[in-house]
Amino acid sequence: MRPGKDADNGKEGTEDSQKPDSGREDWADPEKRNWLQYPIRITKHARCRMDCRNIDMKDIQEALKSGKINYRKSEKGRDKKCPMKYAIEHFTSDGQEVRIVVGACETENVIITVIDLGKKRDFNCPNDCK
Repeated sequence: MRPGKDADNGKEGTEDSQKPDSGREDWADPEKRNWLQYPIRITKHARCRMDCRNIDMKDIQEALKSGKINYRKSEKGRDKKCPMKYAIEHFTSDGQEVRIVVGACETENVIITVIDLGKKRDFNCPNDCK
């Protein structure tokens, strides 16, 4: 990466940087956050749950784009860079009702787990999804 000015704000940075401007105040506000602007990191546990529940990256992106936040299922995160965990609910293109639990971090979205709300018990998932 070559040093240069950021085209949006004139600050020193890198020309090919894809990171969002973490200096903005709205990154932690779920109503103002542009969820798809941030890189997505999927935890090992979430990847395991995605695999056994037939939820793919397209479903995650759709939920982040147009899902609704369930504030009753959302909670504070454990550190300053990821101050909140939001439960985003969405119907996928194939009709699954899913809940995506995502850490709204300063520089990325961390997918913590995914839940198929249409199933009471999931016998396809191994017990070792940790």
